[in-house]
Formats: sequence, C-alpha cells, structure tokens
Amino acid sequence: MVNEHGGEEAIKAFNTILLSLIPGGSNMPTFMYDNKYKVAFPMPLPQAVKPLVEFSLGKSFYTGRDMLSEHEKKLAPEAQFRQDTTDIAKMFGQFGMSPILVENLIRSYTTALPLALGQAILTGTGAVDEKGPERATLRPSESKVYGTLFQPEDAGAIIDRVYQRMNRFEAAKATYNDYIERGYYDKAEETLNKFSTEIAMAETATKFQNAMRKATKMEVAVRASDMSPDEKRQLLKDIRQQKIEYAKLNEEALDEIERR
Repeated sequence: MVNEHGGEEAIKAFNTILLSLIPGGSNMPTFMYDNKYKVAFPMPLPQAVKPLVEFSLGKSFYTGRDMLSEHEKKLAPEAQFRQDTTDIAKMFGQFGMSPILVENLIRSYTTALPLALGQAILTGTGAVDEKGPERATLRPSESKVYGTLFQPEDAGAIIDRVYQRMNRFEAAKATYNDYIERGYYDKAEETLNKFSTEIAMAETATKFQNAMRKATKMEVAVRASDMSPDEKRQLLKDIRQQKIEYAKLNEEALDEIERR
C-alpha cells in the first residue's frame, strides 16, 4: 500500500473481499469500473448454474476476465491447452471443447483433486500416449492438488497493470482514427482534446506489446525445446523476470509523464 500503485491494488483486493461478504456476491457477474472497482450486477446466479454459464461465455465472474488469452481464442478447441493442463481435460478437445474451459468447469464443481487423480490413473495405466516436448518443472503454485496454497513469485500484477494502461492508449488512438475515417470530425476533435496524452502514447503502447510478444514467443520456444525440465523452468523464470523488469521501466516512465 505504500508504493506508487499499492493503494490501487489494495482497493481492488478489499473490493473483492467486500463482494464476497454480500450474500450471493461471489456468484454475481462483475465488470471493472475505472480499472479499480469490481462492480457486481445485483443478480446472483445459483452455484449449480454459475460454472456452466462461465464455461459457455469463457469468462470468470470472480476475476471479471476471459479464461482464454487472445492467442488461445484463435486456436482450434483441441489446441487450447497449457503446460499444466491435464491429459484428462485434453481428451475433451476431440469433442470440440476447450481443455482449459473444461478444467475450470470440473474444478468449479469438484475442486482440483479429481483432475489430479484422473491424471495419475491415466499415467499409471499408460493411457496417455501423447507425443510432445517434455514439460518444464512445475512451480508449487502450478500443482493441481496444492497449487492454491502458493502465490507465484512473478509479480504478474505489474505486467497486467501496464497492459491495461497501454490498452487505454491504443483504444484512444483507434477511436480518434475511426472518427476521422468515418467523417465525424467534431467527435474526433473532442476525443483528441480529451485524450491527447493517451493518443500521443499509442506508439509507446505498440512498442511495449511487440516486446512482450517477442518474449512470449521465446517462452513458447523454450517449452518446445529438448532441454531438461529443470533447464526449461530456469530459463522460463529468467524470461519472466525480464518481462517484469521491462514492465516496471514502462510503468515508471508512464508515472513520470502523468506527474508532469
């Protein structure tokens, strides 16, 4: 709470706690307001229905975010899996269902233990015959059984925070350009006057996203390589740290600009 954005993160955390104290609050669809406040629609869903709605929408009501990344959305359902996705969830891909969404559905109804047990049974019986690169050593936070007991030490909130700010810059620039192209010059001028700083920073946002995209491609290449699991984990950790440091530099620069 004492650093530059600590108060902002604290507001989000306490806001989530307050929602959970409202009867049915944890089952209410939410949306983010001003990138700080998670506001709930006053219409709680029954717990028996909520996971199915999340599955069909591909969206988590708890976080307010999509469960699939933009890259994953472009893939065929059977290819929508990650390093820690269980093989039992991958089996649903052949039926046109995303393994990532299937895992979330199962976990919502039964916790993660059945997934871990199912994976153990498949592995023990030799039912899994998947050809692919050896997985990187999993961090404690990535375990299906006890992962929720650990917080990953990767400062992911910093990267998400900078992405949100950069997205606002690109949205402002795209809105301005769209008004110009469609001949709404008054609206374009109004947008320029209101979001002049954001529009000017759009190029910085593009550079940031390109750099992050390159780092993500490096992570994909490491996972697909023939290195040992421990070597993969260490290299992935190094790349992640580089992304964090780059995000910090950008955040500090943006903070300085806004203070002027």
